[in-house]
Amino acid sequence: MGHNGSVEIMVWKQVPGAAQDIGIGSDDSVWITGGEEREDGFAVYRWTGLGWAEAGGTGVEIAVTPEGQPWTVDRTGRIARCADGGWETLPGRARDIGIGADGSVWIIAAEDLAEGFNLQRWTGQGWQPDGEIGFDPLPDGTGGVQVARGLAWINEDGASPVAGRHARRIAVESDGRPWVVDDQGDVHRRVHGGWLRLPHAEATDIGISAHGCVWIVGSDPRKGGYGIYRWYHGTDWDTLDGAGRRISVLSDGLTWICNDAGDIFRRHVKC
Repeated sequence: MGHNGSVEIMVWKQVPGAAQDIGIGSDDSVWITGGEEREDGFAVYRWTGLGWAEAGGTGVEIAVTPEGQPWTVDRTGRIARCADGGWETLPGRARDIGIGADGSVWIIAAEDLAEGFNLQRWTGQGWQPDGEIGFDPLPDGTGGVQVARGLAWINEDGASPVAGRHARRIAVESDGRPWVVDDQGDVHRRVHGGWLRLPHAEATDIGISAHGCVWIVGSDPRKGGYGIYRWYHGTDWDTLDGAGRRISVLSDGLTWICNDAGDIFRRHVKC
């Protein structure tokens, strides 16, 4: 996997602390779940620029709204959000959570579905299944295979394009459309009422900046985790140095990662 792009000098700087997951809002506030393990997960912290300030709450997975408010999923699947200095538990159970720069909140629901991804979007009052949202139809109105920039649409003959696949990680574009890593490591993008499977991806995590820069953690073992890749000009994955387990992206395309040991690093080369 990887595009042979131009060589870049990669600069990683370690940040103090230990993280289980990292979430970044479109306001560039950086949050983690980490520190000592607790009954249902880990503590929630916000980066101040000098260190980590604990914010109450507990979680394993974390995502952040454009206003800098964290939402978490704990080990039991419980969903919570921080607002006005306190934490509110929301209905439902989830595996992972993602938030777009437009404020759209998506979860991978805890229950797998035989027909494919069990994604739900927050309406402000509850969770709406992906299939009820009504994205734009495919360009020619059919369910057949189509091509965009050399990539094939994977809905064939009206069948569910992701039948038998289960979503495991999620990130959300600035316009509210989700990207998913499935249980086979494939990356899918929600486009025109269907799912577009991106080529050559073998991912374990995904992050998207407020301006659309897409990064993944691969599945190729390296010291500290797995390889790191960037979606290169909408055509293929650019192979980069470093290794991690979880990834999140600032609005300017710079990444934060944490590795197998929980060590946190930030990247100092622009996307």
